[in-house]
Amino acid sequence: MGVLFLRFDFSQPISGMEAQDIFRNINSVYEHIMPIIDMNGGTGYNFLFNGLSAIFPESTESALQAAIRIRETINSYNEIQRSKNKRTAEVRIVISEGEVLLGFIGDDKRMEPTVVSTAINESEEIEKILSDSGLYIVCTESAFRSLPENKYRNRCIGSFVTAEGARVLYDMYDSDPYTMIKLKEQFMMKFELGVNLFKKQDFVNARNVFMDIAKYAADDGVSRNYLYLSERNISAEKKQLTYTVYSDDGQEL
Repeated sequence: MGVLFLRFDFSQPISGMEAQDIFRNINSVYEHIMPIIDMNGGTGYNFLFNGLSAIFPESTESALQAAIRIRETINSYNEIQRSKNKRTAEVRIVISEGEVLLGFIGDDKRMEPTVVSTAINESEEIEKILSDSGLYIVCTESAFRSLPENKYRNRCIGSFVTAEGARVLYDMYDSDPYTMIKLKEQFMMKFELGVNLFKKQDFVNARNVFMDIAKYAADDGVSRNYLYLSERNISAEKKQLTYTVYSDDGQEL
């Protein structure tokens, strides 16, 4: 099945708010997300204060279409929130596919439906790099290969290592801000060149390519992280050969 893994953050911390206001903020986001998941044939599970998982039995494309529409809807929601000087929400989504177990957990007095899948576990690891990479929607390679060819804007980010092994990720950027879409399209060939040079461990030339991109697309977090990784690999004894994100103190996130 297609699997959608979603997390959201508010522009201001909700800690310190009255309990009623906390739940009002969380539910206001869900009120915009859930109708879209239902409309695209999905079923939501594992509801948390900052996101959920959903499965799409019909197709992985249904999950991606829901993700794009969710981002567009939340963008409109945020405009209204800003006009009222209220908290906005930033949504980030991982689309994957795989075998899914559906069932109930609990005891005789209380049971809840849930989903068990390695795809969801992987998605949780992948989601951790999105915010620091300027990414909003990504697909795993298996999910990407099941999509219609050339229908959605995309670029291959490269490999990211999860507990299950290395996974190739794709940036699906149809829902990005207009200026970022144009920058990604403008530098597409150069970005692909930089990723290929990095794969070949030509870190000097990869650094130079990503430095050129960063001059004009400072908000492109993927290029910025590749620039840092290339620079680091030039002198590091132990090379980092897959995509990751490092904190300011040089520690891998």
